[in-house]
Amino acid sequence: MTPVSLLRRLTCLIAAAGLSLGLASSAQATTMLKADPNPAVWSWVDENRTYKIDNVVTGGHLVPEGWGLNSTEGLPIYSAVSDAGNGWKFQQRRHSDGWAYHQIKNIHTNRCIKPGPLGGLNRTLVIQVACNTSDSSQYWRVERSPYNRDEVQFVNHSSGEAFRPWTDVNVDQWVFLTNPGVRATYWALDAV
Repeated sequence: MTPVSLLRRLTCLIAAAGLSLGLASSAQATTMLKADPNPAVWSWVDENRTYKIDNVVTGGHLVPEGWGLNSTEGLPIYSAVSDAGNGWKFQQRRHSDGWAYHQIKNIHTNRCIKPGPLGGLNRTLVIQVACNTSDSSQYWRVERSPYNRDEVQFVNHSSGEAFRPWTDVNVDQWVFLTNPGVRATYWALDAV
């Protein structure tokens, strides 16, 4: 038995037993299995929901510059004190390397996020751009935290880096890419 077929069988048994792996019911688990023909690829987000994304270290809210009121191409993404503009959808799931990758789209600006230009101190900023399904740098892997099951980090498909606030203080600040696994790269998702 191959590892993939073993994982499929195990996932089906879990769904049949009513264990939901973070889903509300075995029916949702079964629906997810039917919707995803490759259960080896697992996603921790529901593409039909909208989420607020908050940093677990600073408490800062993930928002585009202009707090959702400005959809200009190339504007930086912030970790901010204000919650205005904090509304995100995970779209266009795409399978690569055994992981589920998503575009992260702001519901207020209708723009997706991706790595942008270098900011100060040679840090790569995260910016908003028009969503483009052929741009692999717009895809992010959602990984569960080893610290808390309710926390995730977003790892970029192209760079392999995760985003975090500029500092560990809750002030309005840019979000930039860094090595994944640092505590400040983890975010709480709150479905709204």
